[in-house]
Amino acid sequence: MNSANGVSPFRLGTIPEALMDQWRDWPPSENFRITLEYRNYTYFEDEALGDSRDSINEGRFRIEYDKPLRENLRLYLNLLAQADDDDFTSGVFDLDEDDLDRSYLNFTEAFVDIYFERFDLRLGKQIINWGKADVFNPTDNLTPTDYSNLLDDDEIGVLAANLNYYWNEWNLQLVAIPLFAPSRLPPRDTRFSLFPSDSPIVIEDPELPPNAIDNAQAGVRLMSTFRGWDFSVSYYDGINDIPSPELRFQQVIIPPLPIPVDVPYIVPVYNRFRSFGADFATVFDRWGLHGEAAQFIFDGDRQDSYLQYVIGVDYKKSDVLFDHDLFIILEYVGAEVTEEGEALETGMPPLDRVITSGFATNINYEFTEFTRLEVRGAIDFHQGDDYYVQPQLVHAVNDNLAVILGFDILGGPRETFFGHFKDNDRVYGKLIYTF
Repeated sequence: MNSANGVSPFRLGTIPEALMDQWRDWPPSENFRITLEYRNYTYFEDEALGDSRDSINEGRFRIEYDKPLRENLRLYLNLLAQADDDDFTSGVFDLDEDDLDRSYLNFTEAFVDIYFERFDLRLGKQIINWGKADVFNPTDNLTPTDYSNLLDDDEIGVLAANLNYYWNEWNLQLVAIPLFAPSRLPPRDTRFSLFPSDSPIVIEDPELPPNAIDNAQAGVRLMSTFRGWDFSVSYYDGINDIPSPELRFQQVIIPPLPIPVDVPYIVPVYNRFRSFGADFATVFDRWGLHGEAAQFIFDGDRQDSYLQYVIGVDYKKSDVLFDHDLFIILEYVGAEVTEEGEALETGMPPLDRVITSGFATNINYEFTEFTRLEVRGAIDFHQGDDYYVQPQLVHAVNDNLAVILGFDILGGPRETFFGHFKDNDRVYGKLIYTF
């Protein structure tokens, strides 16, 4: 298993030798992986969007336990303790992930795997990923995302039953998710809040759908390989974990007139949809080709139905210069509205359609086996050439300690998604210690 940000865990090396020996001699230690992480984000502008905090500090302590209980049974636990100084976190053990804030202490994942001759079954809290694209995955709708720190998001595990059936070159996957878990949005009155702090209309907290059998979610995916081509088709019936704004009215009496007045207010709501998707991937020598598309059909008329698609190429070359290695991904991302809804216009594109006609890239340049430069970026031409670039340098100090230094750079017209946050350019650093 790989640690966060692609830094691989190795054996102990910098802890005092006596403690290291005690850890190695403890038989269960081979089933544990422990990660300590510190993150700092410092903004170049002292204030933006009404938030005067110029830095964020986050600390994380993660314990993973991976244990085969018997030949056909495996237990995996991922316990995360975290804290920050920017109002991202509150409470503990939100196992069904329906709180608007992160938990100080919670299981990111906690499941059992049961293996049979032709199928395996995973039960419990888990992260489920679909799709072949790198930056945007239209078919990846089962697992919500934590956008509290918008440009450094994390996936959120869901309580699910996940069955995979294998027959020759075919794999049929069935997923059932009984409880709805929303994506976590940036807190109000912070630099990346999606709701304006100076809105003349009251904006309520998102309205979660009730936990009922009618709100259960399910997905099915059929995968196979043919002559070097990997492909899949999928179907998902669930609830959009990104809310859309709904305008409502409440009658109030404003003195001194005894006449009731309709006062507007906004409630973010979660709409049900169905998604039909497909993806493919193949390799030609150093080149790779992949694509992914999904048609989203929403219930009612509160939200647009649309087709979202990604087509991409990747290129890998070793020994580019002084034994350096290069890996590049370039993707075109597009979206077409197939049926217009009546969603409230906010002046900014929805979070699930940040790019409707543009490019995304991911570049990885390895100087040595210990040091690499990563550059991720995206630009959208449809809204007004707004863009986001994230260069970062990753260095493994030793077998256990990794240091990351990077920048988040945003730009474009103010009414575009990335341009709306262009005063939030920042530098960040991360220290990751794993054993």
